[in-house]
Amino acid sequence: MKPTGQRLAKKPRDLFGLRAKWLRFADERQLRRLAKLHVRIERRKVLIAEDHAERLRIQDCCVKRMERAGGVH
Repeated sequence: MKPTGQRLAKKPRDLFGLRAKWLRFADERQLRRLAKLHVRIERRKVLIAEDHAERLRIQDCCVKRMERAGGVH
């Protein structure tokens, strides 16, 4: 708190994880569309992360099999 007893203004939260100055100029229709896009993008990020993790598991399994077989041919 300031010595005068006034509270400091909180910084506005980042909307949709964006720190874009242009975002405050978006109208309601555009904000609704951005919300839908944000959900879709986040869902895709999760799917990509899962696919990447599966690829790494397969890669580790194959590397272990290769090492048991005697290394690189």
